[in-house]
Amino acid sequence: ALLWHVMEKFPESKIKVDHAGYGGTWDKALHLAYAWPNIYLDFAFLRTTYPPFKIMEFLQHAKWAGILDRCLWGTDYPWAPRKVELDMYRSFPAETQRLGVEPVLTEADIEAFLGGNAEKFLGLIK
Repeated sequence: ALLWHVMEKFPESKIKVDHAGYGGTWDKALHLAYAWPNIYLDFAFLRTTYPPFKIMEFLQHAKWAGILDRCLWGTDYPWAPRKVELDMYRSFPAETQRLGVEPVLTEADIEAFLGGNAEKFLGLIK
């Protein structure tokens, strides 16, 4: 609720919500990002706490809501090995297709999540 008030007062602010709100508040973080186009969600540390299918499901919800382009990968190194995390995220397109669940995450979605979205957030690309 506090972040909602901040955005009402400073709607042009660009804000990153660490850990995508962290588990129990994912739905609230997703709602905030849906409501405010300047809110980004980072996914640092989630792999060490939640099973991959939950993280994949959250990314699917973000895509369905039209905010996947504002979701950012974060390592929170050294808690999770980088290669293990990258392999997990890169497995999601094949996994969503194999399971037949919508929306399907594409390789382009994941590659943007792993870097391009952060470049946009940082103003390195438009």
